[in-house]
Amino acid sequence: DKNIEVVIGTSCNKDWYSNASNVQMFVDTLQSKFGSSISQVKTILIGNEVNANSYTASDISIIMNNFKIALSKNNLSIPVTVTFSNLPIQKGDDYSDNLVSSVVLNWSKTWNDNNPFVFIDPYPDASGINNAAGIFAWQHEVTEYYKTKHPSLQIFIAETGAEGSNSDSTTIAVIDSVFSQLTLQYDSVSKTVPTFLFEAVNEPLKTGSPDQKFMGIYLDSSEPKKT
Repeated sequence: DKNIEVVIGTSCNKDWYSNASNVQMFVDTLQSKFGSSISQVKTILIGNEVNANSYTASDISIIMNNFKIALSKNNLSIPVTVTFSNLPIQKGDDYSDNLVSSVVLNWSKTWNDNNPFVFIDPYPDASGINNAAGIFAWQHEVTEYYKTKHPSLQIFIAETGAEGSNSDSTTIAVIDSVFSQLTLQYDSVSKTVPTFLFEAVNEPLKTGSPDQKFMGIYLDSSEPKKT
């Protein structure tokens, strides 16, 4: 389906992706599986929330360069970047700033017209965000802060949604409010902040706090065809 574009994430196994031959195998496999549809793969994400999983700037540099070499060898121009659990607004911290700088410094000029981007994961129920409007207000402030360090850097949203919802009815209100914010953006400037809603399907067996059983846009079913 030519209308569908995808983002592919790796595992969080830093050691595996620090090996150049492993990354070449990953890229070879990706190209083999997607075939002529490989152009619909728009981004490869390293791990998950790098600042919450002990990645260093050196880890990011090594892995990005492994991908850069492998992708170039296969004549592919797929951007490789990372997600953050979140990034600070107005005033950064050294750890976050170093990770962001590593992405920018190792960005290939052939990726996204040489405009680097990273993703953050702000949720409406998070402290300081409070609602759907707060998601994009936060994203704007993060963008403004990092413009002072990396003028061409773009901040996208990899995860947001109904994290603290305790029922589907609560989730509906949260998701609708996110869609409303995106509609306001589009009506204003005919584009939106690239935003991924987390997640597609409810997970009724999920444990932990905040409650994440009802985060899905779609209702879960024990019979897959009924989901």
